[in-house]
Amino acid sequence: MGQHFLIDPEVYELMASLVDEVGEIGALEIGPGPGGLTHSLLEHGHQVVALELDAVLTHMVQTETQSYGQRIQVLRQDALETGWQRVVQTAGLLEPVAVVGNLPYYITGPLVAKLWEDPLKWTRVVFMLQKEVAERLATAPGNRATGGASVLLRYVGTPFLARVVPKDAFYPPPEVDSAVLVVDRLLSPPSVELDALRWWVRAGFQHRRKMLRQALSLAPGSRWDKAGWDRHLAEYGIAGTRRAESLTMDEWIRLAASMPRDLGER
Repeated sequence: MGQHFLIDPEVYELMASLVDEVGEIGALEIGPGPGGLTHSLLEHGHQVVALELDAVLTHMVQTETQSYGQRIQVLRQDALETGWQRVVQTAGLLEPVAVVGNLPYYITGPLVAKLWEDPLKWTRVVFMLQKEVAERLATAPGNRATGGASVLLRYVGTPFLARVVPKDAFYPPPEVDSAVLVVDRLLSPPSVELDALRWWVRAGFQHRRKMLRQALSLAPGSRWDKAGWDRHLAEYGIAGTRRAESLTMDEWIRLAASMPRDLGER
């Protein structure tokens, strides 16, 4: 299914150690594959619930980790379609948990989005991602490399790169290098509604090469034409001629607070 399985034990140990830093907590593992990272997490003393879509891999990990008893549950479920909080609570893990995994490249975006979409209470995320994607997520808003996910991720956490991982650490080897991305949960989220921030971010980045005033005028539920958005943005000290990628996190929060609820209703 397009996956590249991590086979380097040193990287397993790194990822498990990054979970150790936040304490003896449970871990939700996304896509355990052959189970190398699963073993490291268990050896480090963490209780693990693993979600794996492939039937053969599910059976393999269940068989190879059965000596750990109730500390490991391997569920054949689609991590995109499954409610993470529901799975964790049903498994008896205490929240907050760590979320870990070597994510399939082709569904990285939707899986990362679960970090702010799903109500699961997590304290740290340790994901293996394509290097370019990890770097973009770790880059603060206001830089050219950032995208909508870079902004929305910072609604819930603070990301940083832990290590670049070469392609020969995987089988089959991908065409590009990967990187371990760590996200630490914010103690308190920004004081704006997620729905409002999400509207602004999607509106701004949907046409990221256009000036902000034009991108907003083309967005679903837009209130004004370019001139109207120019005036509104100016009220908050933001020039309509800027582009979404140039806005800092503080500016996104300021805009989301300016119209919190009914953007799509007019």
